[in-house]
Amino acid sequence: MTNRPFWSSIWPAKLARDKKNVLTENGFEYDYSSDAFVHRTQKKVASFDAVSDMKLDDLNAFAAARNQKADIRFRGELAEGRFELLMERYGWA
Repeated sequence: MTNRPFWSSIWPAKLARDKKNVLTENGFEYDYSSDAFVHRTQKKVASFDAVSDMKLDDLNAFAAARNQKADIRFRGELAEGRFELLMERYGWA
């Protein structure tokens, strides 16, 4: 196993190609430690599970929207401390 940074251009193999294309075209990166896709400048986070559950049209709308407000998508409840860790890591505080 290689040591990867917490973000990487290498994404989970089980992510569908068309969903991967939508996310990469819109500037998302994969964060291994939180198993989430992150857009650093727009403060958007979507867990792998949430992306898997989204239909392609919904994912397009989420990824392409240019909001100033943070947009967080996790399946179910946001795990305790996960978003706070991402805020600290990416300097969103």
